[in-house]
Amino acid sequence: MEAPALIPKHLTPFLQVDNDLQLFQGLKKDLLYLTEFLEVSALDQTWTLNHSEFYQTTFSYFTRLYLQGRLSPLLTKRIIKAIQAGNSTLLSYLPKDTSLNVEGKKIPVNSLLFDLNNQYWLSNELSYDQFSIIEEFIETGEVNRLFEKKEEVIENLLKTVSHYGIQELAILLEKHLAHYITAKNAIDTLKSASKNHWQFLLEQASAHIEEIAISSDGPGHLKARIDHVSNKSLAVFETLSPFITEVAFKDSRVITYLNRVKGLQALDIRESSFMPKIPEEISGKILKLNLKATLWLTQEWILQFTNLQSIDLSQNPHLDFSFWSSLSNFPRLEELNISSNTQVDDEQLSLILLAAPNLRSLSLEGCKKISPEGLSTIGNHLRHLRHLNVSNTNLSDTALTSILSQARRLKHLKLTKCPSISESIKQKVKELISD
Repeated sequence: MEAPALIPKHLTPFLQVDNDLQLFQGLKKDLLYLTEFLEVSALDQTWTLNHSEFYQTTFSYFTRLYLQGRLSPLLTKRIIKAIQAGNSTLLSYLPKDTSLNVEGKKIPVNSLLFDLNNQYWLSNELSYDQFSIIEEFIETGEVNRLFEKKEEVIENLLKTVSHYGIQELAILLEKHLAHYITAKNAIDTLKSASKNHWQFLLEQASAHIEEIAISSDGPGHLKARIDHVSNKSLAVFETLSPFITEVAFKDSRVITYLNRVKGLQALDIRESSFMPKIPEEISGKILKLNLKATLWLTQEWILQFTNLQSIDLSQNPHLDFSFWSSLSNFPRLEELNISSNTQVDDEQLSLILLAAPNLRSLSLEGCKKISPEGLSTIGNHLRHLRHLNVSNTNLSDTALTSILSQARRLKHLKLTKCPSISESIKQKVKELISD
C-alpha cells in the first residue's frame, strides 16, 4: 500500500498490507500508533480521498472507545486536532452516533469530535446561529464566518463559552467583537468586558477611551489613572466607578470622587508630589498601596490604612527604623516591595522581618547594604514566603541554601545579577522552584 506523505519510519511496516481494513487491524493493536498514523495521513489529501474505508473503520472504533471511557483525554485531544487539521473530507467519514437539540431540531453529531463526555455545556439551549459558530470551531478549530452573525448573537455565545471555560473559542469571539469598538461605544464595551472578565476586549476598549487611562492586571481588577482632571475625565471616571478597583492620581481633586468607587481596593500614589488627605471611610478599605519614590511618606500617614495586604515602598531611601517598625500595625500584610532602598542594612532587614512575619511576597532587589548573613535569615522568619526577589544583592551560595532549606513554601525566586551565586546552585534552584 502506498504511504501517506511525511509518514515516520516506524509506521511504514504497517503499510505492507493489501487493503484499508488490514491496515487498521495492524495499527489498532497500539492506540498510540493508530493515533499517530491518523495525524500524519490526515494531512495528505490524496491519501485521505483514496482510503475512505480506513477512516470510517478507525473513526467508528475511536468513537466506540470514547463512549466506553477507554480513550484517554490526551488521545481524545490529539484525535480531534488531527480531524481539525485535515481536509473537510474527513468529516464525512465520522459516524453521527448522537444528536444535539438546537431550536427544537435534532442535529446529528459525532460524540468524540464534540467531546460530549466533557463538553456538557453543549446541552444548553443555543440558537441555530450560535450552534453554527460552535460547529465550525469544533470541526476546524477556527471560525471564519463570524461576520455573517449579529453582534448580539456572538456576545451571548461569548458569555456562555467564557462561563464554561472554553478559552480558545472565547478568544476568537473576543477578537472578532473588538472590531466593532468605537470611541462612542468603548465605555459600554469596557463595562461589559469588566463584568464578564473578557480581558482582551477590556484592553481593546480601554485604548479607545481618551479621557482617563484604563488598565487591568487580570479578571476583576480595573485600574483607572487620571492624568488630567477635567469635567470630561471626571464624568468618565464616575461612569466607570462601579467597575474600578484601583485608582492612580496625582491631582488632589480626584480624592473627592473616591467615595463613589464602591469596590475600591488599591491606590497608586507614586506620582503625587504631596501628602494626600485620604478620608477615613476610604483608607479603611484600601488593601494595596503603591508608594514608590514618595519622599513625603511618613509613619503617621501610612498608619491610617489599617487593612493593608500589599505595599510597594521601593525607592524610598529616607525610610528608617521607626518607619519599618510601623509594619507591625498591618497584621494582614502579605506583599512587600522595598527594592532599591539602599539604606536597608542587616539591622533594618531584621526589624522588617520581625514586624511582618506573614509575608508571602518580598522584593529586596538592589538592597546592596544587606550582607549575605542578613539575607540568610529570611527563610527563618518568613515561613509562608512564596515569592522572593533578591536580584542585584549580596546573595551568596550559603545564604541561598539557608533560605531554601527554611522557606519550604517558596515557589518563585528571582536572583539575577547576583555574581556570588555559582552555576551549580542556580541549576539546583531551577530544579526546585520557578525562576
